[in-house]
Amino acid sequence: MMNRAHELSTVIVERSLAVPLEAEDCRELSQAIACFRLLNVHFVASYLSEQRNRIICHFQAPDVESVRQALRGAGIGIDRIWSAKIVQDGGA
Repeated sequence: MMNRAHELSTVIVERSLAVPLEAEDCRELSQAIACFRLLNVHFVASYLSEQRNRIICHFQAPDVESVRQALRGAGIGIDRIWSAKIVQDGGA
């Protein structure tokens, strides 16, 4: 079992996009990688709306503030951010 000090939280970020996201626009995220490593933030997945004007990103990090700092350092704005618990198969 992991030492509690090393456990990572699930952090969800929701963001509005002024212009619909295109594949090449993902360079913002690659610019954030240095900040991510420094703050022990790990990108897991993104979910893009069909209209490509909203995105939800899933991270693993020590806490919400680490993700907020990494994104701020990369110049990436957010609408909402929260920690979450992944619930699968009826709550297990």
